[in-house]
Amino acid sequence: MQNNETSVITRKLTASTFQRQIFQELLDFLKYIRIKETAEGNFEKREPTKLLQYYKISELYIESKEEISQLKKNYPNLKSVVGNINKLLDVFKENDSNAFLLLDAYLQFSQLKKEYLKETKDDAPTYMVLKADQKHVYIEGSSDFIDQKPDLKNYFWDSVQNKKFLASIMSICKDVRNNKGNFSASEVSGTWFAYSLIEKGVTLDFAYRGIGTSGFRNDHQTLIFSTDPGDDHIRITSVHKTLMDGVAVHVEHIDRDKVADKEKVEAYRLPAAINATKVRLHISDDAPVTAFIGRPIFENGGMDIQRDGYITPENYEIDKLKSVHMTASACTTMFQNGVADCKVAIERMQSSVAVEFMKSVIGNVMRDTTRQTLAAAFNINTPINDDKYSNKEVKDRFEIAKLGIQIAVDGGFDRVTWDGADRVHVPSIPIIDQMSHQQFVQLVHKAHENGLQTYFSAGLEAKHIERCVITGVDGLGIGTSLHYTDKQSKLMGALNPKAIAEVLEKRNEAENTVLGKAAKLLAQLDRLYFEKNIYDEEDLLRNDLFNVILEQDQEKALVLIDDTRANRIKEIPYEVQSPVFGRAIRTIEFLKSKVVNNLNLTNKEEEKFSEIKTAIFENDIKRLQNVFQRIEY
Repeated sequence: MQNNETSVITRKLTASTFQRQIFQELLDFLKYIRIKETAEGNFEKREPTKLLQYYKISELYIESKEEISQLKKNYPNLKSVVGNINKLLDVFKENDSNAFLLLDAYLQFSQLKKEYLKETKDDAPTYMVLKADQKHVYIEGSSDFIDQKPDLKNYFWDSVQNKKFLASIMSICKDVRNNKGNFSASEVSGTWFAYSLIEKGVTLDFAYRGIGTSGFRNDHQTLIFSTDPGDDHIRITSVHKTLMDGVAVHVEHIDRDKVADKEKVEAYRLPAAINATKVRLHISDDAPVTAFIGRPIFENGGMDIQRDGYITPENYEIDKLKSVHMTASACTTMFQNGVADCKVAIERMQSSVAVEFMKSVIGNVMRDTTRQTLAAAFNINTPINDDKYSNKEVKDRFEIAKLGIQIAVDGGFDRVTWDGADRVHVPSIPIIDQMSHQQFVQLVHKAHENGLQTYFSAGLEAKHIERCVITGVDGLGIGTSLHYTDKQSKLMGALNPKAIAEVLEKRNEAENTVLGKAAKLLAQLDRLYFEKNIYDEEDLLRNDLFNVILEQDQEKALVLIDDTRANRIKEIPYEVQSPVFGRAIRTIEFLKSKVVNNLNLTNKEEEKFSEIKTAIFENDIKRLQNVFQRIEY
């Protein structure tokens, strides 16, 4: 560089983000101490590769405490160093909003590491500087490595240009859909060049829409998951604005290739990631794009699956690394290209295994947890060996679906989906005909009040839509009936725009019925119940609504949707950013309303109000997530 000037790159971390980073480094160091202290002679063993999992700050704190306690017990010579680290733990835990204190404590921790590692050179030059103000830590680094290498600098610039080009094609696709109706010859050529960029790994990690939150998404309560492997979404869905009204553009291989037995051929299968990304290019952020991932792969438990239909904890120990990593990697590929949701089939596992598998998938997936969600798919015709909750094999459809809610909650996924494909029928018997209305309403209600989104799929047609919508369900997966079908061979053809339009029309009509409106209001109240943002009288309204929807009592439903107890709910704004900020705004408004109504806030509520308000002002999503985790547990 000219004049020996150094180009500085500064990255800003919120205090809460830096807090998590500190705990991760701390646990890694404690593990290193344990390995070092058990070394014998010239041999230094390593720990077996462990599955990554996502942990709350409170869990990282507890794990750190336990590690330190064991080190002090097993190695008395470490009493001083681990004792001093232990003194810093509370500072690390309590200061997710004070970057000054966190950085000061971190530097003390770094000095303790140096002392243990016997690093004495403090005068060595550094190319990285840490600074802090009250709310943020700043990491300043040099870009010399790039600036002094022309080839590398050109590569980085070329990468930026590729991203910009993809953004321009997204803009063109939106313009064609919303205004022009057709691509010019040059735009078609440019789109094919964009495909070549996708195929060589340029990611579409920008301009995407999430699926929102039950009751508070800004268009429809029930999204239609219009399903196709990809090509017809590009050719048909993406060019018709009307076909994307309240739609999640779902990418999934839906042909069973004339094999009805879903144990031999999955009823739905993983699509090509390239196809999903091309769909994303065309859809942009006008609708969420979602993808099906499917059943996890188990090798050593294969005989167990053939004999008993499930993986035991013993065989899972052998298979888990590959199984989790393959599933998580498939999800990651989708998420890194702006896919909003990945659906994983939770089958062939005992319930305890399913929970551990899901927690491990969460720990290994790379995604934006504020907008990108994981869905746990349960087939109501596939029994679950429940060794965790009831210690029996669950075969009844309703009981399987209920168990799915519990597994999804404990496994940490965001959505629970119920599918009705069986081993005999192609196309499937409509799922809405496989259980009663009362059972579906109970399932959706229970899932919503536990913070989950819901979804039905299998054999659905336009004539079934109203029956689904009045349960309050968040999504309906429809594939076969939206395509042309050969009446003789039953083979599936292209997407049929008229069929899609009919389904959307039926959904809109159903949402505007008395029971449709009541179901949406119940979804809102269930969500507020989960968030602990609900008054006692609103909770009573919630229970009243549940009962009238259960009985499909339109007369009482009409009275309840105009009940004065619903007035505050109707004033709550729909989400326009991420669900995390939506929840934060709902929480703030609820606490403010208590003050307006002369209801005293508890000390915890005042603390929560202040913390959330500050985090919103500073756009600190990580801190908001930390607050909500403390509320939920």
